[in-house]
Amino acid sequence: MDKVNRFKEITSDMAKTYERKNNDYSDSFGQSIREFGFVAGVVRISDKFNRLKSLLLSGKEQKVNDESVQDTLLDMANYCIMLKMEMENGSETENE
Repeated sequence: MDKVNRFKEITSDMAKTYERKNNDYSDSFGQSIREFGFVAGVVRISDKFNRLKSLLLSGKEQKVNDESVQDTLLDMANYCIMLKMEMENGSETENE
């Protein structure tokens, strides 16, 4: 399989994950952005980045088994896309 098709498969899976999580959590990401500004998105991306570093670099046995390196990468990518969407929507907070 070529890389372009694999990229499309991965982003299609990301969209499905986004849809499921958005259903379960409503628009909590968007609500956080409206309440706290774009920094809320940066914090979530940073949390995922720190998780990724921990998974890849710590050398410790992981106690939480439901978030793999692969899951963390996809979550981080989704947060980046979600932040871009919020930025496209315009105002950073409800107060502006």
